[in-house]
Amino acid sequence: MNIFYGDVHNHCAISYGFGNLDRALEIARSHLDFVAVTGHALWPDMYESNPDTAFIVGFHREGFRKLRAHWSEINAKIEAANRGSLVTLFSYEMHSRAYGDYHFISPNPAMPLLEAASPGDVVAALRAAGVEAIAIPHHIGYVSDYRGINWSQFDARLSPFVEVYSKHGCSMHETSPWPYYHDMGPRVSQNLAAAGLAAGHRFSFAASSDHHAGYPGSYGDGLLALYADELSRPAIWQALAQGHGYALTGDRIRAHFTVSQGAEAPAPDADFRGTVLPGSTVRASGAPLHIRYAVEGLYPLDRILVYRNGAVLNSYDAWAVAPPAEPEETCLLRLELGWGDDRRHLYRWEGEMELRHAKFERVTPCFRGLSVVSPTSVPEGMSHNNANEITNRIEELQENYVRFTCETVANNSTLHPQTVALVLKISGDPGRAVLRLQLNGREENFALSELLNGARADHVKPWHSQAWRLHQAFPLSLCSGARTITVPEGARPGDYYHLEVSQRNGSMAFVSPIFFDAE
Repeated sequence: MNIFYGDVHNHCAISYGFGNLDRALEIARSHLDFVAVTGHALWPDMYESNPDTAFIVGFHREGFRKLRAHWSEINAKIEAANRGSLVTLFSYEMHSRAYGDYHFISPNPAMPLLEAASPGDVVAALRAAGVEAIAIPHHIGYVSDYRGINWSQFDARLSPFVEVYSKHGCSMHETSPWPYYHDMGPRVSQNLAAAGLAAGHRFSFAASSDHHAGYPGSYGDGLLALYADELSRPAIWQALAQGHGYALTGDRIRAHFTVSQGAEAPAPDADFRGTVLPGSTVRASGAPLHIRYAVEGLYPLDRILVYRNGAVLNSYDAWAVAPPAEPEETCLLRLELGWGDDRRHLYRWEGEMELRHAKFERVTPCFRGLSVVSPTSVPEGMSHNNANEITNRIEELQENYVRFTCETVANNSTLHPQTVALVLKISGDPGRAVLRLQLNGREENFALSELLNGARADHVKPWHSQAWRLHQAFPLSLCSGARTITVPEGARPGDYYHLEVSQRNGSMAFVSPIFFDAE
C-alpha cells in the first residue's frame, strides 16, 4: 500500500482569498499528489447585517456570489488538471454557527453548488443527485456558535475524516502544540478531537492547509496522507471515503500502523501489505491484540505514542536510542533557503546539487507560499490574483543530481518562518561521498562525513541577507522507529487505538484510529 500526500482544503481568489486558480493548480502539481481547491460557498445562519457585522457579511456575500458565477468554469479547470502526477477533486465550503464549518469533497466534476441548512442536507442532496461526496469539519476547536464543531450533530456517515490541524492550529487534545491564535479566537477542550472520540464518535484524522493565498500544500500548514494502491482518482477517492489516512503538520512522515489478533505476534520484519489500515473497524475476537507500527521521518524522532481510548498505552522514547557506532549507508540531509529582511519582493534561488560516491534515494520538497492569515487583506505590493506567483519546483532529478528553483521572502518573525527546503535521502559510502552545492552561481563542496558532524550555512550579501543552511545530516536509524506491542487481554468492543509521532524539529503525524466492534 502506497502513501500519497495532498491538500483537500485550501483557498484562492475563486471566492474570497488571493491567487488565481490556474497558478494554484500548477503549484499543486509541483509538489503534491492530490488536491482539492475549495471555494467559500454558503453560510445559512450568517449574522444579520448591522454596523458591527456589515463588513463580515459583505465580504462573505461577495465571495459566495463570485464563486457561484464562475462555478462551471472553475470545475472545468480543475477537471482538466486531473492528469499525470496530480489527482484533482472538487470542493466547496459551508460556514455554520449551529454545526461548525465543513468543506465538501467529491470526485465528480458535475458536483453542483447547492444551498442547504446543514452539512447533512448538503451531502444528502448531492448524493440524491448521483454525486458522491463527503463532508469534513475543520477548525473544530473554536467556541460553539463561533463556528466550532457541534459534536451532538456530528455524523460519521457523512464525515469519515475530521480536520485536526491547519493554519488555524491543532485540534487534537488540550495539551497539543499549536494553539489557536487566529482572530476567530481560542480553542476549547469540549470541541477538540479527543472529546469527539471520547463521546463515541468514529472518525479519521485529516490535516490540510486552509491556506488563503492560492498555495495548496504550503509547508507547515497541514497535509493529508492517504493509503492507496495507486495514484488515480478512484483510488484516492476510495481512501478518502473510507478514512484511510492520517494528518501531518509539516514533514512527510511515513507511518504504517496496524493491528492483528491471535496467539502469535507477526514477525518483526513482516511487511504491511494486506494489513488493517488506520480508519478501519475490526471485530474484537478476545484473542491477544498485537499493535504494530513502522515510522520513517525526515528528521530525528522525538517520540512515538500509542493511544488506547485516549490514554497513552505505549511510549517509544527516541532520545534513548543511541547513535550508530559506525557510519550508516543511508542518511537524511536538509537544504533550507530563505531569511533576509525583504517581505515585499521574492528572492529567486537557482540551484543544483550533485553527489559523488552516493545517490539520492528520494528528494522531498518542503515548499511554502506566502503566509496569509486574513482572507481580506492583500499582502503589501500584491494583488488578489498574483499573490501566488511564486516558483518552487524541482526542475530535474536524477540518481545523483537534482536541479531546483525556489523563491522566498523574509521570515514573518523569529517564530514564523517563510523558508523553503529540500530533504535529501542519501545512500552511499559516508567516508567517500561528496555533495556539490551550487546556488546562484556560487559553488561549494562538502564531504558527507563533515555534514554528519554539523550544519553549514552562508549568506549571499554582507548584511540582513538571504541565506542558506545545510542542516546536519542524520543517520536514517535516528529518524525511524518500529515496534510491536502485545495486549494479552485483547481488544474490547468500543476500544480504539491511534498513533502520534513527533520529530525533534516539531513536525508531527496524527495517525488515525483503528476501532473495535462486537460484530
